[in-house]
Amino acid sequence: MDKRLNHIIETEIGGLRAELGSKADKWEIRIWFLIIVLLMTVYQFPRRIALRPGVWYKDPRKEMEEKAQGKESPTLEERLARVEGILEEVRARLNHLETEIGGLRGEINGLRQEMSREIGGLRGEINGLRQEMYTNFRWTLGVLIPMWVTIILAIVFTR
Repeated sequence: MDKRLNHIIETEIGGLRAELGSKADKWEIRIWFLIIVLLMTVYQFPRRIALRPGVWYKDPRKEMEEKAQGKESPTLEERLARVEGILEEVRARLNHLETEIGGLRGEINGLRQEMSREIGGLRGEINGLRQEMYTNFRWTLGVLIPMWVTIILAIVFTR
């Protein structure tokens, strides 16, 4: 199960990297990120529960040992307390994910503003280079046209 999950995540991240290289839509990237986070959360949750048998199911070995020792099985209140504890863990994990996503949104917004400033600066540089190119073209024409006129007049008047 872990190998399959790792393979799925690796392929999704690889696809995400390829899409980033081809200027993928920013919302699509966010959606893939959320899907990966949710997949990781969903697949890690049963693993954590599996470490604690008896939470979602009664461990038959433990039940047989308790019967042999004369202990009673957990009551309904104890089982509900366990389930409530697990729900608190899930809530805590979701709250942590919300704060992480909020932090990522802040970072993305900061990067977006920085990129906008950089792109604005590049556009200014491009416009400056374009103006310089037009000026150089005018000077070139200003030198070539009188030179051709001079050569043509010299040819016409020397015959």
